[in-house]
Amino acid sequence: MAKERLVVNGYIVPGGFSGVAVRRACETVIANPGIPQTQLLNQAVQFSGINLGTAGWITSPGPKSPATLLWDRRKEGVFRCYPNEHTEKVIGAGAALSDEIIKVSTRNYRDAKFHPKPGDLVRCSQWAAEGEGIFLGYQLGENFRSHGIRSTFEEWVAEHPAVEVGDRIYAIVLLNDTGRPVQIWNFGSIQPV
Repeated sequence: MAKERLVVNGYIVPGGFSGVAVRRACETVIANPGIPQTQLLNQAVQFSGINLGTAGWITSPGPKSPATLLWDRRKEGVFRCYPNEHTEKVIGAGAALSDEIIKVSTRNYRDAKFHPKPGDLVRCSQWAAEGEGIFLGYQLGENFRSHGIRSTFEEWVAEHPAVEVGDRIYAIVLLNDTGRPVQIWNFGSIQPV
């Protein structure tokens, strides 16, 4: 069953991280009426993690752009963006970002043939972690920032926590040879011993 698309003022809000950027742009316009177009674009791109080089469509008017449909754009020395009657209909960037991160991690999890439980002895074959170790659980976060560890992947999906750009769900393995925990993004690189 296909997910119902959000259409506001004739604009089809895209899915994926592009949709996150559009939602963030609307929230930013609401919070900062008169924001310069370049700042709006930078904030939307930074929040969603999409490529700045290809994201100009967000603020440049055109048939596939939310500019002028979801907010007003006025030339006042520079182009500035103001809310209109449609801007508040496209919000929820944080929830949309969480959805996308969970979706990407779930696809990776489903592709793995082995789903360890905490305490299982496993073998890792990922560039950052080679060797055997003890599986500790699943962690949501990025590098040194973490939302904690859960016993199962499904706990993160059910919890659906607030996330930030770059967050992923990682498997955490305590390597035997170094005694340090490592984050494993590619769940398929974890095998039973």
